[in-house]
Amino acid sequence: MDKNVAEYRKNFRAHIVPKYYWPLGHVVFNFFGLIFLCTYCLVQLNNPTFLDWLILPVMLVLGNISVYLIHKYPLHRRIPLAAKFTYDIHAKMHHQFYTNKAIVYEEPRDFYILFFPPWTVLGFGLIFMPLAYFILTLMLAPNIVWLILFGSALYFLLYETLHYVSHLPETHPVLKLKPLRYMWLHHRVHHDPKLMRDWNFNVVWPLCDWLFKTTYHDKNP
Repeated sequence: MDKNVAEYRKNFRAHIVPKYYWPLGHVVFNFFGLIFLCTYCLVQLNNPTFLDWLILPVMLVLGNISVYLIHKYPLHRRIPLAAKFTYDIHAKMHHQFYTNKAIVYEEPRDFYILFFPPWTVLGFGLIFMPLAYFILTLMLAPNIVWLILFGSALYFLLYETLHYVSHLPETHPVLKLKPLRYMWLHHRVHHDPKLMRDWNFNVVWPLCDWLFKTTYHDKNP
């Protein structure tokens, strides 16, 4: 590991990660919170038809576009008012802690800067989803609304999962699966400090990177 990255990690753990930080609690809150939201949306369905379920592939595409735009712009470009909660945490902290040469977390306390902060999941569940529900019910049938919300929560869950996988050791058994290994390599390239601002923004699947030609292939995998 690069000496500068090792020193940054040491200082980050000592001065940025709170003493009370509980890695297991962080992971459980994020994942079980998102699983709860997915389950809640599904139990609200009332005899959905095959055509109703077709909204899910649409949500997979919309989720990909949304994450791409959020990742490329507020997370990697300073936007007034938002930068403290987006650019500063992601580009300045996450990308200094994890580089293409040091993509793997070393201890559970490193989850602090790997997963989304719990307040993000809380805001998603208590603000975004209720607001989206009340707006969408003005225009769409209830089953479609609940499936849209389910698709949103599911994509968030997939992002957290695949992002975690992208920070596993290269020898981890799950990376024997070719799609997961592809996304691991794809994400590792994104963590190159020279490339992070312009390349490989997708995490779950690289649709928008392919469409907008922002895929940079690692020539030395």
